Amino acid sequence: MRSQHAAYEDAQSWKISTPDGHPAARFIGYLTYERAEQAATAIAAALPGKAWPGSAAGDSPLRQQALDASSTPEMLPLTRGSKPDWGYGCQWINWTMPDTRAQYEQMIAAHGVSPANCRTCAGIKKRWGRTVWLPRTGHWPRWNPSVHRREAECRLRTNYHWAMDAVIDHHLAASSRSPALVIFQTDGGPTRKLAAERYLCKAARLPLFWQFIGFGDPDDNEFAFLRKLDDLAVPARRVVDNAGFFHAGRDPRAVCDSVLYDRLLREFPSWLSAARTAQILR
Repeated sequence: MRSQHAAYEDAQSWKISTPDGHPAARFIGYLTYERAEQAATAIAAALPGKAWPGSAAGDSPLRQQALDASSTPEMLPLTRGSKPDWGYGCQWINWTMPDTRAQYEQMIAAHGVSPANCRTCAGIKKRWGRTVWLPRTGHWPRWNPSVHRREAECRLRTNYHWAMDAVIDHHLAASSRSPALVIFQTDGGPTRKLAAERYLCKAARLPLFWQFIGFGDPDDNEFAFLRKLDDLAVPARRVVDNAGFFHAGRDPRAVCDSVLYDRLLREFPSWLSAARTAQILR
């Protein structure tokens, strides 16, 4: 083990490395020598012979065994009440991105998609737990083998396609051919834009019209994607124009009823006509 810099030994974290200096732990920094020593001992116990062979180079297959052994929740640099803790994960914990997608998935499976011992994730779930939403945070960034050092990016994900999938399932289960107006309210763009775009295009063959409504800062770039959805090419991308978008401003309650309903239904009649022409409605 070694501190990052001798001059800052009391302020900077401890690293666990092979004898020739290669990182040997998935988590990059341990805040105390005692915690780093515990982690180093646990890593060594997972290796053949319970120690790093003096003849082994730092880039040998043994290093991957060490990284795998250091990926579990028990190896987190922080503890709280003697239990492993992410702290406020988006600020404190740095880790190295696994080299393969399989190793990345194994790490997520060990900790959980939204780790219970991450205080940021727990706070998001607590705030939203009393609503109909089932929050899933973005604790884990996407796997990218070219990115070696990452922080946990704890935030609430906005995934349009999950909500759209639920609406489509509900509609299909009802076995209805009647037209339906779906009012989709959001305060920003989706985490996975391509998935939302594909769902909208596939849903164009169903008797569903999606009216998107934005709330918040009308100049926010988050809403650029919704404007793009509203303008997707017909018939190149979808058989009919099955979506509309308008922004209700910073205070939607200030929009009078007549204006609100005019905007909600502005594109619906033209969709009805196009859907009948395309034999989506009969």
